[in-house]
Amino acid sequence: MAPTFLRPPDGDEPVHVTAAPPRPGPRRLAGLRRSDIGLVDLIPHHVVRVSAGLAALAATVAASVAGMHHPAPGWAACAGVGIALAVVGWLGWLWAKPGGWLLPGALVLMAVGGGVASAVTVNAVVFAAVAASGAALSFDLGTAALLAGVGPVCFVAAAAAHGDLPGRLLVVAVACLAGLLSSTGRRQIILRTRQAARVAAADQRTDLARREAQLAEDRNRMAREVHDVLAHTLGALSMKLTALESLVASGVDVARLRQEIEISHRLVGEGLDEARHAVHALREDPTPLPARLAELAALHQATFRHSGPDTAIAVEVGLALYRVAQEALTNAHKHAPGAPVTIGLIVDPNGVMLTVSNRRAVRTGDTRIGASGGGFGLQGMRERLLLVGGRLRAGPVPDDGWQVVAQVPSLPTGAPPRSLPTSSTERNI
Repeated sequence: MAPTFLRPPDGDEPVHVTAAPPRPGPRRLAGLRRSDIGLVDLIPHHVVRVSAGLAALAATVAASVAGMHHPAPGWAACAGVGIALAVVGWLGWLWAKPGGWLLPGALVLMAVGGGVASAVTVNAVVFAAVAASGAALSFDLGTAALLAGVGPVCFVAAAAAHGDLPGRLLVVAVACLAGLLSSTGRRQIILRTRQAARVAAADQRTDLARREAQLAEDRNRMAREVHDVLAHTLGALSMKLTALESLVASGVDVARLRQEIEISHRLVGEGLDEARHAVHALREDPTPLPARLAELAALHQATFRHSGPDTAIAVEVGLALYRVAQEALTNAHKHAPGAPVTIGLIVDPNGVMLTVSNRRAVRTGDTRIGASGGGFGLQGMRERLLLVGGRLRAGPVPDDGWQVVAQVPSLPTGAPPRSLPTSSTERNI
């Protein structure tokens, strides 16, 4: 059996799983359609099953012998042979497993013996009825009917030789038919119970897989949010510290230094607030997007404009747009330091649009800050918007400025996200 490798989330080592080989079972029949149901399903306990079967066998043999009323010696021997065959078949039926060769052979032997003995003693019809019942329990209806007919056919042959037709033919036929119908109903009940158990097990496995997938998704979301919070906060704090270093070197006054230090403290506080917002978002406890964008704009000394109704925005959509605004503001301070920045939020029935625009730089940026980052700013923003069915555009605008536009349309629940076109004017940030 070939091994199977399962790849868990979060980059853990793959789990090596080897499927267990199938357990050897009884030899299966090629010609008979079986249901793998037998006496074991009626009486699962082995000792109880064998004890009850032997007791019933003894009672049936005793009744069959008592039912013989001084037959001719030849027919007494014939009845004895039939009862002996039926006893052997009964014992084989008790120990047979569903699907093996022993079961149909034992049922046929019991039906033959019961049919032959029934021509001499009426109580032997029990053997033929039990054989029909066992056939109905273990095989499909067509095969069971064929095996159940063995008893009446053997009775007809024995009764014809005995000169006693039709005799007990109706009794034998009715007994076999009763055994066939009763066990067919029981077999259907067992099959339905098995099917219900399989469906319940499949539903349980599906629910478990769904919970595991949800857990992995929540872990990935949490990791992504923590990563973005740290990246934004530490990136902005690095730029402030670099600015402080430049101010100290230029001999600026103490009031200005205190102002920049205060801004750095606010950035740290913002990082802590962002961590709490991320937890709230994961718990589906949304914070209004316009209010968060207004706080973000005030912290970065940008202008915020909001138009449209103050309607609720989905948690995932609001979080994606907020991260886009953070990344765009960081890039604006990195590549165009000192340039005025404007954040715009438009909400209408067609969806939500966020714009972050900046004009040309008013001073030369620090080369260490401009060269920092992995060059995946636009890619990360685009991937976030793809998760909520949005799209991203970024490119230059007049006055040597730059603009980032994020749009999330109003999609029906469960609608797949649309692919984003690649613009030739986009560049990695």
